[in-house]
Amino acid sequence: MKHADDLDMAEQNRDMEINAILNSRTKYTSGLKHDGLCHWCEHDVEPPKLFCDSKCSLKWSRENE
Repeated sequence: MKHADDLDMAEQNRDMEINAILNSRTKYTSGLKHDGLCHWCEHDVEPPKLFCDSKCSLKWSRENE
């Protein structure tokens, strides 16, 4: 079933991205403090978030490696 294989691959890719984000946050964001704004795009975020979504977190991490 190709459709199921595609779904499995998409899920694995999502899981790998989430793990990369979590690892990079620990490594690179330890000095960041919540200030009410996403540290990448400056949209409002709720405490204790540093980024509005995983895309912003990943972009910030790539720029600050």
